[in-house]
Amino acid sequence: MKKILVIEDSSKSNFGGGQNVTYQVMEYLYEHFELFLVDTKKSKFNEKINNSRMKITSKCNILTFGKIGNVEKSNMSISIFESIIFPLTLLFNIVKIFFFIKKNNINKNNTIIYTTTKKSYLIAIILKLFFDFKIINHIHNFYQINLSTKILRKYFNKAYKNILVSNTLNANLRLKNSIVIYNPTGSKEKHNRNVNTYNVCTMSQLIKWKGVDDFIKSSDYVKTKNVNYLIYGKGNQLAHLKDLSMNIENIKFMGFCNNVDEIYKHIMDVLVVPSNSEEACPMSILEALSYGIPVITTNIGGQADLISHNKNGFLVDVSSPKEIAKYIDQLEDNNFYNQISLNSYKSSEIYHYKFFKESIINLFKEVETIG
Repeated sequence: MKKILVIEDSSKSNFGGGQNVTYQVMEYLYEHFELFLVDTKKSKFNEKINNSRMKITSKCNILTFGKIGNVEKSNMSISIFESIIFPLTLLFNIVKIFFFIKKNNINKNNTIIYTTTKKSYLIAIILKLFFDFKIINHIHNFYQINLSTKILRKYFNKAYKNILVSNTLNANLRLKNSIVIYNPTGSKEKHNRNVNTYNVCTMSQLIKWKGVDDFIKSSDYVKTKNVNYLIYGKGNQLAHLKDLSMNIENIKFMGFCNNVDEIYKHIMDVLVVPSNSEEACPMSILEALSYGIPVITTNIGGQADLISHNKNGFLVDVSSPKEIAKYIDQLEDNNFYNQISLNSYKSSEIYHYKFFKESIINLFKEVETIG
């Protein structure tokens, strides 16, 4: 049986969309391959792996620092301290993984490396220099078109195959060895709108570029009465957002939630994704669609790739609280809500797990055959 060496770095988030996709990939692959995992020891991702039915042959715990940098253009930005210490931790981790590889008889003839972040891909590229591994790199982040992106193109093209999570990301990076596989979602029981309440929610890390402040500001323009604003997640903007919403009774901070399915199924009526930076393929949107929940999101990046305006949701300009409020008010009408909800539910079918599973297994089998 061929081996898969999964190199993950889950130090910067709890168990977000990217980690959820990595988990799904591993769950499908373990039925066909022998799995080995490189990751931080203490993480929600590792906890979930430990409590799953998956059998991981061996694990290598690496040293990482997971503080988000001040730029906050993505959850992959780094702090000044991390940028200084990173070369040392990289060297330490490479040496540790070298011994791990030798101990487990991992080599280019029997192993494919699967990476999920820029840092884990960097580790894989260094290992490739010594062992000539084939690398499958899963790209979840959107990149601005600039000089650094041109450099990244050459960097990513060293992989055997790059999995891109949306057509928008594919057009953005224009890699020569890529395949588009959208993030997956499953068949869910359609959400029925709450009768006595109207719950409008955000679900994300509470960091600046997620635009949650615009969601809060939209409450000033909403005309519908008895709308509940529910904010799920945690992050370094929490104190600022609480100050911004001070004395607004219908805004509640719900914290990090482990059971998001319950929120989609029983609590959430509308999902708002007000990010002011492009995302590749937001899992929160896919999950909402799978329950038939209308989505209001910014008209940029992968967000706009998933939403057809006035069909399964609504697209708004960046930093537009008034527009957000406009569509919250429109969706208060039951007949209109039900139509958008039905469209939302139907639109999720193309992202079903069965298509994702088939594409992932076929890709790894193709590499196994070539190897």
